[in-house]
Amino acid sequence: MKATRISFLLLAAAAMSFSATKASDVLAITVKDQVHHHLDPRLFGQFMERPAFSGEIGPEAAVVPGTHQLQPQAEKLIREMQIPALRFPGGTDVDFLDWTDMVDNVPGRETKGRPTSAPRGKKVTNAFGYDEFLQMCGRNRSEAILALNFRDGLLGVKPLEEAAAHAAALVSYCNGSTKSLPPSLAKWAQLRVQNGHPEPYHVKYFQIGNETWMFNPEVKKKVSFTGNPLKLDLPARSIVFAEYSISKQKQE
Repeated sequence: MKATRISFLLLAAAAMSFSATKASDVLAITVKDQVHHHLDPRLFGQFMERPAFSGEIGPEAAVVPGTHQLQPQAEKLIREMQIPALRFPGGTDVDFLDWTDMVDNVPGRETKGRPTSAPRGKKVTNAFGYDEFLQMCGRNRSEAILALNFRDGLLGVKPLEEAAAHAAALVSYCNGSTKSLPPSLAKWAQLRVQNGHPEPYHVKYFQIGNETWMFNPEVKKKVSFTGNPLKLDLPARSIVFAEYSISKQKQE
């Protein structure tokens, strides 16, 4: 936006804000076309949430029927937003997800296709999954941020070791090489190849849980435990953890 247009907008806002002032008052605003600070564009990222158990329909409302792909017009609109970073697949609901429901050909599953999930009572389709999301990010040059299920390990829905290994399996699916990983994780990289994407997606950011409440004294230890196996396929500073805490004063 040009400096002249900024000046006009600011002056218009100022005129409305100060319309009640005396006529003798003078308000002067100077806007210069000069960069003072650079902001990381990732600050202006967005959140793409799959169908949520609370009722949101998510991106799958725009999927071409019978496929896993978004309607061309829907993706065109997303591309025009020029989103620098895009988080997926859910907020609170991510802690009730099994990521393998959102990819094809999972070993040991009865069907090659994706099941319908209903972990909180309401059925949710998995038509738009990790492959479709990550390929879209690649086409649109958006940095992907993938949130991981932390509730299973934190609250003992699964043994912590099993929950951490399941999260690491997603990282291996996205970023792993079939040659450099132990067999327990290499099979997930091989599944990505089988599903049509031989090269790793090179996802840089994985978030453990979603705004986890710090009510449990075991949280920090379990976050560290969960994060350790993720490092096999991740560079430094790429594991994100967002906590939500309440001060003693507010609790009282």
